[in-house]
Amino acid sequence: MTKHPFHILRTTNHKEYERLRLQTKIGKEGHNKTCRRYRRDMKEEVYKLLGNKCSNPFNIGHGTFLTDIRCLQIDHINGGGSHQKTHGPVYSVILREIKAGSKEYQLLCANCNWIKRHEKGENGNHVSI
Repeated sequence: MTKHPFHILRTTNHKEYERLRLQTKIGKEGHNKTCRRYRRDMKEEVYKLLGNKCSNPFNIGHGTFLTDIRCLQIDHINGGGSHQKTHGPVYSVILREIKAGSKEYQLLCANCNWIKRHEKGENGNHVSI
């Protein structure tokens, strides 16, 4: 995984971070590309640690989307993901927790994730049919 060039500075001094980001050779577009690559690398590492496939808790028949990364979603086994989503960089937090031994996360395909949300009442403000 690549290291973000201004990771520590970004979290401590926003104005200094912006000044340095704009002065670098890569500029704004290059910086955005670096950030996307960094997030993609973290996401791939999280998925790898979680098994790169749907944990299939409902034993439904999966097609090829069982391991298709486009269909997989990180699920908080005991709920509470909406709170974490609004409080910081999600992949870096999840990656740090998984490496520390957390068993709070699993990979689910979109179908299994929505079935779980419906059955456990994790729909938030969504209206169930």
